[in-house]
Amino acid sequence: KGRIRKIRKRVNHMAVILPFESDFYSLHGVPVTYVGHPMMDSEDFSIENLPEGLAETETIGFLPGSRASEIKTHLPAMVAAARMIRQEKPEVQFLLSIPNEKRTLLVERILTKLHAQELLQKEEKLSVVFRKSRFLVAVSGTVTLQAAIWAIPTIVLYRFSHLNALIGGLLLRVKFIGLANLIAQKEVMPELIQYQMTAQNIYQKSMAWLKDPTALENVRNELVKVREKVGGPGASE
Repeated sequence: KGRIRKIRKRVNHMAVILPFESDFYSLHGVPVTYVGHPMMDSEDFSIENLPEGLAETETIGFLPGSRASEIKTHLPAMVAAARMIRQEKPEVQFLLSIPNEKRTLLVERILTKLHAQELLQKEEKLSVVFRKSRFLVAVSGTVTLQAAIWAIPTIVLYRFSHLNALIGGLLLRVKFIGLANLIAQKEVMPELIQYQMTAQNIYQKSMAWLKDPTALENVRNELVKVREKVGGPGASE
């Protein structure tokens, strides 16, 4: 919000890619057009290629982030949660998204240290993780919007460093950090932020969905509404 004066002074017209941004700039007197999100121009996000329902297999997709600091912070909690889930429901499978080749070594090192090489199946292609997973546990970022477009229920995680948390507390003026929730203007994807981001909480949220398929289907229906707000292809043009 603090940047709006500079933007109003320097920008003739804003082309924004998220629907809530249009309302914000209009409110502050900046000419604006919502053009849709460029990810909708990708073949992976075309309506005809999206699944029509939840995945049939009881598989949870883990997306620990793309930055090294994110992976170091979130992956151990995901592994611990997976162990608790597996104890209660041995049939559940876990699919770990490897963000890029550069992070493979880091992920392998963490899994080896935690003796979890056999617990999580690794997958480099994001679309495969999306297609095989009943729901996701994902670090907040663009990937949670991608999950919303696919209408995959997602538990959103993020833990900041102590300093960043203090700064964020001073600057942040939004109720949610998940893009799907910001678009929906309500918590469609559960958020476990900062000190709520624990293995125990991931386990509890996951088990609630595993035990209640109707709740999971309701979340999916809400995400379909989010997808409709994002719109179709054409934003890049």
